[in-house]
Amino acid sequence: MNILSMDGVTYDIDKLSQEGQVACVLLNKVQGKIQEATMELDIFQASSVSLTEKVKAALTDDAVVEDTETDET
Repeated sequence: MNILSMDGVTYDIDKLSQEGQVACVLLNKVQGKIQEATMELDIFQASSVSLTEKVKAALTDDAVVEDTETDET
């Protein structure tokens, strides 16, 4: 039995219309994609923090440019 819990009620998906069953499958897929994207974003943010720290650690006084126009990231 395929079940769905929504708003505190449990439903038997197999007893829904074909359209309802397809919508349940698609909803499940979309929710999975959102979870994957959220995890990927967390990885990107952690990587950005780590790489920023590595760049800061690599900066030296010899690399300072006295020009007033800079390209900041």
